[in-house]
Amino acid sequence: MAFPSAVPPEVTPSAGMTSKTANGGDPITISFTVVNEPAPNVTREGIQWVFTGSNGSINLPCTSSTKYTFSSDCLSLTVNNTVGSDAGLYQMVVTTEAGTAMSSVALSVRRGEL
Repeated sequence: MAFPSAVPPEVTPSAGMTSKTANGGDPITISFTVVNEPAPNVTREGIQWVFTGSNGSINLPCTSSTKYTFSSDCLSLTVNNTVGSDAGLYQMVVTTEAGTAMSSVALSVRRGEL
């Protein structure tokens, strides 16, 4: 019989980076790591990405599209062909049976070379 994890999730940006800068037109990857020991039972269904930019907040489902590509475990998000409107806060919310945790990375975008 499997017992639910009593350890709530704790997530942190990979490499401790709380901000990143992309050159316009380039892809950039934002990723997080679950740092608990023992690791809680984090499933793809328990992960939600939220982007907050100049036009407000939107949920980003863990499904790849022409704009966003996700890793198989949904802990990484790649913004393809970045543009100025991609600048903002990318937040990952992880929910398990033991609790919820959030972490975020701020993205700025420099104008690309024409």
